[in-house]
Amino acid sequence: MPVRMEVVMAEKIVKNYMIILVIQILLTVVILFAASAIIWKCAGDESMVSAVVTGTYIIVSLVGGFTAGKMFEKNRYLWGILAGILYFAVLIAAGAAIFKTFKFESSMIINGIICMTSGMVGGMISHK
Repeated sequence: MPVRMEVVMAEKIVKNYMIILVIQILLTVVILFAASAIIWKCAGDESMVSAVVTGTYIIVSLVGGFTAGKMFEKNRYLWGILAGILYFAVLIAAGAAIFKTFKFESSMIINGIICMTSGMVGGMISHK
C-alpha cells in the first residue's frame, strides 16, 4: 500500500504543477498583451520592454509560488522555488522551440534567479 500512496502523491504534485503552469502562462499572456499596448501607445524603447519583461517574471513567479504554497501546505518556500524554476524552464523551452535555436547568455542566470526568488517569496507569503 505505501507504493500506491506515493504514486497518488506524485500524481497530485504533477497535476497541481500543471495547473500552476497554466495559470502562469495565461497571466504572462495577459500582462504582456496589456504592456505591449501601453508601450506601443507611449512609443517605448528597448529599456521599457526589458523592464516589463522582468516585471512579468517577478509577478508571474510570485503568483505561481503563492499558488503552490496554497496547494502544498508544507515547505511552501520550496514549492514556490520549484514553481519559479518550472516557469523559467518552460519559457526557455518555448523560446528554443519557437526560434529553433538556443543561445546561452549570462542574463539567463539572472532571470532564472529572479524567477526562483519570486516564486520562493510567493510561497512564503501564502500561509493562511
